[in-house]
Amino acid sequence: MTFKPIFKNLSKDLNKFETSVLLPIRQDKRMFNFLKGISKQKYSDFVLLIANDSNEPYLKLEDFPKNLNFIFYHTPNERYSTFQKLNFLASVVKTPISAITESDCVPSENWLSDLVPIAKKEKSLIKGCEIRPLGWGSANLVFQSEILKKVGYDLGADLFGDYEFGYNVQRHGYPVKYTGFKGAVIHDLTQNKPAFHRIIPSAKADLYVSLKHRDQNLLKRKILRNFYISFNYLAQALVIFALLPKYYFKVRKKNKLEKKKER
Repeated sequence: MTFKPIFKNLSKDLNKFETSVLLPIRQDKRMFNFLKGISKQKYSDFVLLIANDSNEPYLKLEDFPKNLNFIFYHTPNERYSTFQKLNFLASVVKTPISAITESDCVPSENWLSDLVPIAKKEKSLIKGCEIRPLGWGSANLVFQSEILKKVGYDLGADLFGDYEFGYNVQRHGYPVKYTGFKGAVIHDLTQNKPAFHRIIPSAKADLYVSLKHRDQNLLKRKILRNFYISFNYLAQALVIFALLPKYYFKVRKKNKLEKKKER
């Protein structure tokens, strides 16, 4: 990989921090909301490590809060998956604790102060609270760095490398611990659009993970979940079409009355 650090702000050497926050990105404007959240952490002994592979860095040094310790790695000529970028970031980590989130998330001010103490005591994968989650993903994970370096992300899992990582961590003998409402991040899904081009890759990734870990329940849960979502959208569409004429004429009549009053 050809990632190079193009700018940084460090108050001390990388190995002097206690925690590294790993962030793989590709030109996401929601990153600015993330920066606001990460700069307000009650816990301060961390460094933010970013891997970006968009054509242009799109972020400038002055976009980063002055109190934030970070290194911005960038490559303009190659494209990598989220999990390739995470594997790269894992290779440069020099702290005992690592945390992973995403550029479309806004961490609460208690995010690291809640989860890092747990990770220091327990050799396990800590899954913090995720508001509006997409599912079991990598938007809020904290753990001892040796776990990530030992397990890594399986690139064969493609889109569902985060699911596979959770399985693989457990296969290596590390438990997964859920923290309830502690250490929350808010996952912004407002700009997510239906990605029909991901249907086939998603199906392949599901099969890969379920066959690798011999988990038939994963496929069952996915099929039932997708059926429920599809049925829910279809039901909403039918209700909208059924009520459209009624509300159209109701609103039209109301608008006419308001215009008469204005006269």
